[in-house]
Amino acid sequence: MPVNSPFSIFHAPLSIILLWVVFAFRPEAILPKAGSQPESQPESRPESISLEARVLALLASAGPMSKSALSAALGQKEVSGHLNQLMRRLVAVQWVAYTIPNKPQSRLQKYRLTAEGRMRLATLQQGKAHE
Repeated sequence: MPVNSPFSIFHAPLSIILLWVVFAFRPEAILPKAGSQPESQPESRPESISLEARVLALLASAGPMSKSALSAALGQKEVSGHLNQLMRRLVAVQWVAYTIPNKPQSRLQKYRLTAEGRMRLATLQQGKAHE
């Protein structure tokens, strides 16, 4: 068989190369310190109510809005998971309704405040006035 054959590599002697890698680490570098808290805490309930009140107030003042428009009005760069979760909850409790109810996944979907949502907003604003 000629040396230039594509199968000539199978006739060459095999070499085995072993590589041993050792990683050294300090346990304190990867384990949390006793008594420390994780870096990111779940958002507390008062912040959730605050975001809820802000979303309801935006819908009351500006009329129907998309999630991306709500997000921008709230000062967020993009629609956050927390806003997605809040909007699902607001729709579920019927404080907010879809403008296109039979197509909830439509790219043209907007959210509008319901009568129940207006009452909830009034309740939140009264509670804030008493603080």
